[in-house]
Amino acid sequence: MSATPFACTLDSDGFRRRMEEFRDVFERAYLSGERFPFGGRFRFRALPGLEADLRSLAEREQACCRFFRFEIFARDDELWWETMVDAGAEPILDVFLELPDLLARRA
Repeated sequence: MSATPFACTLDSDGFRRRMEEFRDVFERAYLSGERFPFGGRFRFRALPGLEADLRSLAEREQACCRFFRFEIFARDDELWWETMVDAGAEPILDVFLELPDLLARRA
């Protein structure tokens, strides 16, 4: 089990703004998501500038949620955002991987 606490350090305003950033990238280019043991993946269309936006978002998300490990990379004509966690954080990962649907319902 990880010594890193399974908690986000954003305050409520920061969290709201972060969710808006996620909503923006999902609305712009989200294709699909999938779950695998201790991780999951978001797939996006490879739009101009999106890779830099995803990398920036992942870096800032990593700063406030240290229990996540992110990797952004290009695969064919797509950008993939992979997220991994230790076993104890899998329930949080499940919620994170539901973000595209959760944010779309709140639009």
